[in-house]
Amino acid sequence: MITWYCRFFLGGGVRTLMIGAGLAGVYTFLYITLRQQDYALLMGAIALFIVLAVVMYVTRKVDWYARDAG
Repeated sequence: MITWYCRFFLGGGVRTLMIGAGLAGVYTFLYITLRQQDYALLMGAIALFIVLAVVMYVTRKVDWYARDAG
């Protein structure tokens, strides 16, 4: 339903498919993590590490002080 809703304000196309794929991935990960009770903490810690690494990689060229220098 969220993907269907995003189709209207994003105009369809690749961005909508990316959101749908991302949501499917998140829901799949949560389902698997909750089913594997013995390894839930380990899987969650690894997932948070991967998310942090992706955020650090994506924001590596952001000039955080550009607003103050202006």
